Amino acid sequence: MYDKNSPPKEARRRQRQTLSCLPCRRLKVKCDRNYPCGHCIWSERASSCRYAAFPGTSETSAERASTGQLPPTPTYTTKQMSYILPKSEPGPSTPSTNTDSLKSEEDYASFYNPHAVWTSKFRGPTHWLAVGRQLRESMGGFETVHKAQDSLVNGMADRITRVSSSVLSPNYPMGSGYRTKNMSKAEILTFIPDQATATFLLTKYMEDIERTHPLLHMPTFQEEFTRFWENPGTIEDGWLAQFLVMLGLSYHALRNEELMPYDEQLAIKYFQGAEICLKNTPFLVGPTITSLRTLTMMVLARRTASSTCLEADSCGPLMSTVVRLAMSIGLHVDPQDDENMSIIDIEIRRRLWTTIVLMEVQMSITNGTPFLIRTTDFDTRSPTNVNDDDLSPSITHLNVRPMTEYTDSTFSIILARSFQVTFEVMGRANSPCGFFDYEDVLRYNSELKNLLQESSSLYQWTDASPLEEWKQLQRFMLEIYLRRVLLALHSHHGLKPNADINYPISYWSTLESSLALLVTQRQMCEDINSPRGMVWLAELFKHDFYAATLTICLLLARNDSMYTGMDCEGPLDQHIEIPQRETILQTLICCREIWARRICRTYCQFLSHMNLDTIISGLTAPDPSKLSSRAIRQASFQYSLRKLKNCQCGNCATQPGSLKVTFIDHPEYVAA
Repeated sequence: MYDKNSPPKEARRRQRQTLSCLPCRRLKVKCDRNYPCGHCIWSERASSCRYAAFPGTSETSAERASTGQLPPTPTYTTKQMSYILPKSEPGPSTPSTNTDSLKSEEDYASFYNPHAVWTSKFRGPTHWLAVGRQLRESMGGFETVHKAQDSLVNGMADRITRVSSSVLSPNYPMGSGYRTKNMSKAEILTFIPDQATATFLLTKYMEDIERTHPLLHMPTFQEEFTRFWENPGTIEDGWLAQFLVMLGLSYHALRNEELMPYDEQLAIKYFQGAEICLKNTPFLVGPTITSLRTLTMMVLARRTASSTCLEADSCGPLMSTVVRLAMSIGLHVDPQDDENMSIIDIEIRRRLWTTIVLMEVQMSITNGTPFLIRTTDFDTRSPTNVNDDDLSPSITHLNVRPMTEYTDSTFSIILARSFQVTFEVMGRANSPCGFFDYEDVLRYNSELKNLLQESSSLYQWTDASPLEEWKQLQRFMLEIYLRRVLLALHSHHGLKPNADINYPISYWSTLESSLALLVTQRQMCEDINSPRGMVWLAELFKHDFYAATLTICLLLARNDSMYTGMDCEGPLDQHIEIPQRETILQTLICCREIWARRICRTYCQFLSHMNLDTIISGLTAPDPSKLSSRAIRQASFQYSLRKLKNCQCGNCATQPGSLKVTFIDHPEYVAA
């Protein structure tokens, strides 16, 4: 009979071998049980394909209790004991006291495989890689050089998995682990240049970066900058972090110009000093306006200084963290009814929130991640139409200018007005739950086109009365931003097969927005009269230009209505003018050469140029079926190597690990 006092029997589980690989088992898909399996190869996850070991038998706790045996005492080796027991006297090998005990690249790669991370990331339709996959299917022979089994570049893919940005650490600005260097505030202050140089760099920041990403109240910052030089040692860590990252951003932007010699180690000092100063503040538990500005600037720094697309994609989660920190201090709630807040503080908070949201939208589009802000999550109003000089701590009322008059706030006002429709579009663009109906797409298209036309009218200029340089930067910024949202809106329907018949407006709008982005890229990079800051801005949006380029290539490769000629205007009621096919191909060739101008900078820059040449060669070949994809890629590889060897940037990196040093002994490079 059943004895209630007897101990319950321990449930026994049947031990079965897991036959499918772990990725297929996690995704619940069929596995062919090869190594690597076919599904992992197809999904470009061959490096992460692995199988679980057969579960071993172990004595249960009930069996040990019945025999009266205690669990076996673990035994440790001498090396293991050194990590468990404290050392009586710290020696030179003690990790906590040895600042030179940095992890080697081999140790780093042993637990972090960027190729596996790259292929396992979620990326929605707005990411350039999603368009690249469709392009590969359409072109048949086209293959990306990022595949692990492609040995064309002789170990270059392996080097990419080992090398991260030479300027910023992989986890910037959250620390570098064993690589972190402890520096005192006095040592960090030595990084700051003399007042004349610092003033020059800050002027560069204000003219180029602040105008397109408004974060500061310029008169207030100028007063703080003047007080800093009176007694630098007493400055707060939060302000010093902001100051250093501003110096780093402007100095790093100058590497594209010839105004002063560029030293990469100096840029590293600026960014590292800013990171250390920021970590000396409670920016997570007690964020402030200054710390939010600093973090937003650091996202910009990470975006512009990244050497791989994987590093650039990491800006999205970092920017989302900034959004949540901003919400934690109420930036998403309009302070109009807060009697304890001054007028200038209200306007500063509105302006800062607008820029933070703008960057969150841009990161969601570029990185292909779901957009996390809804229109019901905030009620912050757009900034008031005033100039910076109209704001001061002592004012009691605002001198509001007419909306037809351009002020320092006009750029932010246009952005804030676009958020309603932008949030609706981005809320579904990368969502796995589906996209809009075609009728909704047409409605949002009308609203975005009106905003685009309104912004263009505000920034019109003629040869007789040209715009100031910073206004030209704002005009291009708005053009890229709104065109990219339009591309995200229409590409879902516009890139479907036979879209020119089933979804004509989305089809032609997709092509129009992509071409407009490439025209903007050429204006920013090829016009000798463009402001110097254009190069920095074009570098910031190079992934968006790359996505637009691949979109055009996809539409050309599908050979829909384009084969009969491009001298048409699309839907008549949309007033869309499309150039001829030959003109579009010539535009693609020009954009390929833009990528070649700084081909020496990063590995992804080289691969992007090589991929574009491979695609263009396939599109322009008289009979692509007679050419092997291997031969096309080989020719593109040789062409990119010639461009690398004869790079015209004037500031090619030659330190160990740089791109030129990687290929210095390569036979194709020597023969180029």
